[in-house]
Amino acid sequence: MDHELRATPVHRSLLEIKTIGGVEDKLAIMNGTFAVAIVMGLTLWLYLPVAIALHVILARATRRDPFTRRIYMRYNTQADRYDPWPHARQRRNRRPEGFGRGALC
Repeated sequence: MDHELRATPVHRSLLEIKTIGGVEDKLAIMNGTFAVAIVMGLTLWLYLPVAIALHVILARATRRDPFTRRIYMRYNTQADRYDPWPHARQRRNRRPEGFGRGALC
């Protein structure tokens, strides 16, 4: 009896992050919301090119590494060491030694 490896086709969109104009959806929505609020609310039409330039910068960053925001968010919440029990004097969001503790991000 011939045993073949089973393969299940997975659509590419299930593996990639959602993007809007080449930028991760949460960052694009945040950029668009700020742009609309500043342009329409404060009538600062000169912010529109700034928002477009920011979108292009975010698109380049997303193209280089699509998971940049997720990696940064996980990196930001790392503790010094893993301890499963909470403590009263526990410091939150301190990076471990060697991971840029004390460096400005």
